[in-house]
Amino acid sequence: QLFIIKKRNGIHIGTDVKIGRTVSSIVHSFFRNPSNILVYICDTSDKHQAARDRKFKIWFKQYASLDDLVFVSEVIDVEDDSYFASMILSRRTTDFYQIQTTFHDYFQDLRSKLE
Repeated sequence: QLFIIKKRNGIHIGTDVKIGRTVSSIVHSFFRNPSNILVYICDTSDKHQAARDRKFKIWFKQYASLDDLVFVSEVIDVEDDSYFASMILSRRTTDFYQIQTTFHDYFQDLRSKLE
């Protein structure tokens, strides 16, 4: 979870910079095995899922080894909610292109069922 930190006088000063580095460290450790694939959906309970999606994308660009990892994302709208799903995978993953295609096709199929 991400939190906004407030000063005593109520002024927002932002998030702790250590959060991004910590998440990055966990993700890099996870990808020591290049066959691992990380898939996640941003929490929708407080309607801040778009902000979380932006933050994760910023962290990926800032901390990821772009030569080794790929970030793939999809958004699906259901009634008044948007669901942000992302996948991170290593370029060394077996069936790299097929996995990306399957991810995108799955969301395209979901969208067609919602029409």
